[in-house]
Amino acid sequence: MAQRKTIIKFVAGIIIFSVLFMFFMFVKDIVANEYNLFLFEKEIDKHEHPRDSQLIERISLIGNFAPASNRCDFVVAEIRESELPINDIHNFYALRGDALTIVSNDQHDMENFKKQYGELYERVFDIAKDNLNAYLVIATDVHYKRNNDIRCH
Repeated sequence: MAQRKTIIKFVAGIIIFSVLFMFFMFVKDIVANEYNLFLFEKEIDKHEHPRDSQLIERISLIGNFAPASNRCDFVVAEIRESELPINDIHNFYALRGDALTIVSNDQHDMENFKKQYGELYERVFDIAKDNLNAYLVIATDVHYKRNNDIRCH
């Protein structure tokens, strides 16, 4: 009888250890990716914007935004508002050499944006749809090796 209790405790211990091990295997990658996204957001904070540009909202996502790939992408999109013409806004960012994508709030730009970032598009569209002076500043950090974070699959 004592030997049976020992075997049951041993098997239960192995099961508990296995469950905890699997849980931490997935959680550590999620936490690591959240930390990498946090660091990326801090980099984005350093970018300059046109003088009259106002931040409306920032949306940050982790996911696999490329078709048929194995990678984890970090995307930070800022919905901003400015009275400047969109060409001046493009020129402002281009002169700084920042690796940013600028998307205006017109139908053509938004359709292209929707094709690449469907999930992000839905969130942005709800916020910026009625604001003709809105534009997006999109920064991406791509090609991270896919890990156990379910958002990257």
